[in-house]
Amino acid sequence: MENEMPDPRIARPGPEEKPLNMIWAVFFVATVVYAVVAWFLNQRPREPLNQEILNWVQIFMGMSSGLLILTAFLLRQAIAALSRRSYRNFCIIRWVMLETIGVFGLIQFILGGHFEVLLLFTAVALLSLVAARPGLADRAAFVHQFD
Repeated sequence: MENEMPDPRIARPGPEEKPLNMIWAVFFVATVVYAVVAWFLNQRPREPLNQEILNWVQIFMGMSSGLLILTAFLLRQAIAALSRRSYRNFCIIRWVMLETIGVFGLIQFILGGHFEVLLLFTAVALLSLVAARPGLADRAAFVHQFD
């Protein structure tokens, strides 16, 4: 094996990347807050939406969540192109997409869905955010999009 020098673009984060962990934590906590808000709303009786319409809303939001996950993790080149070569923008675009899954859960709950379905959406959003946290591997994937 050769003793290769690490790519300097990967080894040292730029100055714009320093607050990324804090920004990521804000996205993570916001997603948890959606579930907490719904828990408080669940304590009061709610008027559910027509069940058939609610089922279609849940199916649409579930399928959209799947597309968001696929886009965030498999279509990195498209997101990198949108980010204008800024790793911070790249991360924030992905995190917004993944946090949207938690928002979908809150919306379906407000429309009359079950709290357990909200928890499912929230869990998927949180696991996706954990998988997309900033780090060397994520930065390496971003940098190599432009090679």
